[in-house]
Amino acid sequence: MMILLVDDEPYAVDDLAMTIDWDRLGIEAVFKAYSGAEALDILARRPIDIVVTDITMPGMSGLELSAAIRKKWKQTKVILLSGYAEFGYAQQALEIGVSEYLTKPISDEAFMQKLEHVIRTIRREWQEIASYERAVSIFEEHLPLLRNNLLRDLIQGKKISPDRLVSQLAKFQLPFETGCRVVLMTMRLEGFHSFSADDIFLFEYAIDNIARELYADEFALWNCKDELGHLVYAVRPAGGPDGDPDGESYARITLLAEELQRSVEQYLRGRVSVVISRTGILPDDLPGLYQSSLGLLRRYIGSEHGFFMTMDRDDAPADVAALTRLYEPPSFIQLFESGQWENAMEKLEAVFAELAAKRIDTAEHLREIHSQLLAACFYIAHKNGKMLSDLAGADLADREPPPDAAKLKEWAAQLVTRIRSELEAEMNNTRRQLVRQVHEYIDANLESATLQSIAHHVSLHPVYLSKVYKQETGQNISDAIYRRKMEQATHLLRNTRLKIYEITTMLGYSNAHYFIKLFKEYSGLTPQEYRDRAE
Repeated sequence: MMILLVDDEPYAVDDLAMTIDWDRLGIEAVFKAYSGAEALDILARRPIDIVVTDITMPGMSGLELSAAIRKKWKQTKVILLSGYAEFGYAQQALEIGVSEYLTKPISDEAFMQKLEHVIRTIRREWQEIASYERAVSIFEEHLPLLRNNLLRDLIQGKKISPDRLVSQLAKFQLPFETGCRVVLMTMRLEGFHSFSADDIFLFEYAIDNIARELYADEFALWNCKDELGHLVYAVRPAGGPDGDPDGESYARITLLAEELQRSVEQYLRGRVSVVISRTGILPDDLPGLYQSSLGLLRRYIGSEHGFFMTMDRDDAPADVAALTRLYEPPSFIQLFESGQWENAMEKLEAVFAELAAKRIDTAEHLREIHSQLLAACFYIAHKNGKMLSDLAGADLADREPPPDAAKLKEWAAQLVTRIRSELEAEMNNTRRQLVRQVHEYIDANLESATLQSIAHHVSLHPVYLSKVYKQETGQNISDAIYRRKMEQATHLLRNTRLKIYEITTMLGYSNAHYFIKLFKEYSGLTPQEYRDRAE
């Protein structure tokens, strides 16, 4: 959650920013503005949740600022602070939709209680926005897409736990169960390269309507669109668990698919090639059925149009076993980019387990693993501005594919481990450099340093910068600014004859009384008492 403090008196904003325990309230970032115009600028650039503003300011008043916020950022809550307990102000604030109208002075504890009430209101409103009824409505709206994505994940070999798959099949209202037997029908749309995306969508929609009209009485359908643009249907006889395809139903599925192909040509003036797979078990056999269907399209149909093939014949071509786990999402590149090193090692284990299970540790398969992993490593090295030989060492980066699976696996594990080690060390070093940048900026701009100005200087989002800084140092950036200012104040009091008001100005405080208050909290002495003791 983010909060914006607004007052034309800088010391009032700074005092509030320093004295409130924002962590206790769950506030991640505190922004400061010294005018209504500056506040609107910050609101336009940051997702502010709460604005605390003084009511009396030159230029744009707190009431005018509140009205502007209400008009443009309806979810943002406003708390007005006023030195006047007049009914007229409170009534205007109520009409504008201000969350709280507080009169000054107010204790820190009372202020925090009001903030906690506003925060609870925000959370309750967001819970209502994400209410069950709304979630159900959105879920039903996106149900076709959810079904599409689930089938696409399954044919691509994405691993889904059995319990989760059972849950999703039921949740998505699909008439399929784990362990049921299905047939895959894969259709390639042909001759539509010049069509717009909208036209293709309408064409696919029309094909689906025809398919459901033809199959509706006898079969259950579940379809998706794969990454190649093919329409893929899982088909099983209607009737629940007992409805598994047999010879008769397989023939019927094939006959209806031929009728579907003819209907597309006759009524839609389009052409599709169709492949009907063998029967298989859901979900385990789906990747193999899908890959075999693609193989038939590639080998027997190629660039020809309007072909129809089934895989029920004994002489159907048997593909050389492919390493499907090597290409399952997430890829090695995706895992490396997101820093999921443990998952990358698990993927390696899965690839070599498949290699052993299928007994395909040929020189060509080993080279395939070597080239795919090496390509991902080249990518992540170059993306981090390094040569792979510099990142992992020439002994690993330049090595030829090992001659057997065990040595290849050992090389792969060493390569990934070394890259991980180097990148994590570099990340830690980058964070240490970031902390140094923050400290250098604060020292060079002690009078004006704020979270916003520091974040702009290092080109990072303020919330992210705050989190990284706290992880590395254990303190907030506002605490660091305060400590550096007080350290500079002690130095100036000990070693110069500058007056207290001059030191106040040098440190960016507009009010000497406020500076004296902060210094006493820091040292236990007023600035003059500290100077007297030092002398």
